Amino acid sequence: ALINKNPIEIFYTMRDAHPMPPIKAFTGSAKDLSSAAALIKSQKIVIDLSSFITFHELNLTKLLVKKFGTLGIARSLVDRLEEYLAELQNIDPKNYSTVTSSGDKLIHDRLSRESLDFRIKKTKSLIAATKQHCKILPINKALEIKQTNLDQYVRVLGVSNTDTMLIASGTGRLLLSDDQLFRMLANHEMKVDTIWTQPLLLSFLADKEISPADYDEKIIHLIEKHYVHTSFNIQTMITAAKLSKWRLAPPLTAILEVFGDKGVDINSLLNIATNFLYELWKHATLDVSAKNAILASLLEKLTKREQDDPKKVMNSLKKRLRVRFKLWPTGAEELIQNIDIVTDL
Repeated sequence: ALINKNPIEIFYTMRDAHPMPPIKAFTGSAKDLSSAAALIKSQKIVIDLSSFITFHELNLTKLLVKKFGTLGIARSLVDRLEEYLAELQNIDPKNYSTVTSSGDKLIHDRLSRESLDFRIKKTKSLIAATKQHCKILPINKALEIKQTNLDQYVRVLGVSNTDTMLIASGTGRLLLSDDQLFRMLANHEMKVDTIWTQPLLLSFLADKEISPADYDEKIIHLIEKHYVHTSFNIQTMITAAKLSKWRLAPPLTAILEVFGDKGVDINSLLNIATNFLYELWKHATLDVSAKNAILASLLEKLTKREQDDPKKVMNSLKKRLRVRFKLWPTGAEELIQNIDIVTDL
């Protein structure tokens, strides 16, 4: 969760050698995704810093404003950006490093001049975007809340999130946040309706405001940035493979990582895996070694899920493949032989 952390550090720390800490944006439930879609109307939005950065990076802020009007924000969100910029401008990278966490691991990063300049540029860009696309809204709801409760919210959520939650409650605006825990707390404490990025992308796609190719590329970006559990389909995976030139390379490797995610439904993953392996195996110009490299990576992820019996998973996959390859049985048997060699189960 991003609560009481600095989202700017998490999003913009340049760590080529380390994975980005996951951003828990969504449960992965199709029911939750459907319920969120039902909330999308032509209503106003109040946005938190996590989603403001997300839409800025996706280059979709203008489209969000076009559909929902000027975005409501808290004054403390802008303050946070301006304070962070001032901190960056006073840093001597020779004597500065950051420590962030990813799971149980602490990640130490020495700050280079390149990384510092990158963060300064990004933060300035975010501040400019708030002036162009947002309106600072009053926090009238705070007048109705006991000071002890306000203090507790600030301790748990931080100032910016607390203000954003109160604005959403007081104005009736839809709260847009990519921090699932924050959305849950806002809904529980203030009965605020909330949403995150992916349902809005689906809405843009349904209204033909972005193309299917654009949608796939945005979803791939979210997955690469470790927004869990971002939903994707076979077309998104094929797009990732094409962008990777059908090699075991980014962004395909980021999609493959999802197949080892214990929070994702195994049947959904097997359905996508079946259709993807069909497309992979019938690829006429791809050499066998490239196919097997992708196959091995996919199978490794599927068989490492702690809650699933790997033999049952592979048997289910083989059964689905035989149905999918019904008109090409020799292709199915060739692929299944390779699966047996790779997994040795």
